[in-house]
Amino acid sequence: MASRSQRAVRFREGYDSAGVTAYQRGERSLRTNIYQRTEALKRGGKPPPANTVAPAVTGTATVGQTLTTTNGMWTGVATPTYTRQWFRGNHPIAAATALTYVLVSADQGYNVFCRVTATDANGPATADSNSRGPIA
Repeated sequence: MASRSQRAVRFREGYDSAGVTAYQRGERSLRTNIYQRTEALKRGGKPPPANTVAPAVTGTATVGQTLTTTNGMWTGVATPTYTRQWFRGNHPIAAATALTYVLVSADQGYNVFCRVTATDANGPATADSNSRGPIA
C-alpha cells in the first residue's frame, strides 16, 4: 500500500485510475502542439491552431450513460473546424466521432476520453480531453 505522502502526491498531481497524470497527458498534448507549430514555421507557413484550454469530458462513467465533450479553446488565424474521436483505453472507438458518446458494455473496465482535432487553413492540431472511468 502507498504511504500517505505517496497518496498525497498522486492526488495532488491528478492521477487517473490508469496511473497517468492529467499533467502528463496535458504535457504530451502540449509537446505535440509545439512540434506541429514548429514544423509549420519551418515550412514558411503560419502555424496551425493552438490549444489553450483542453477539451473536457463530463458525464457518469456507467454503461448506458452518455459522455459529452467540449472542443476546448483554440487560437489560430481563422476559426477552426473540429473533428472528434472517442477512445477506449488507447484504442479509437469505431464510428464514435460526435460530441456525445453513449457508453456500451465493451467500455466496462476501461477509461474513455476524446481527442479533438482543430483544423484551419494552416493545418490540424490535436488535444486530448480528460478521461472518465474506469467505466462501471
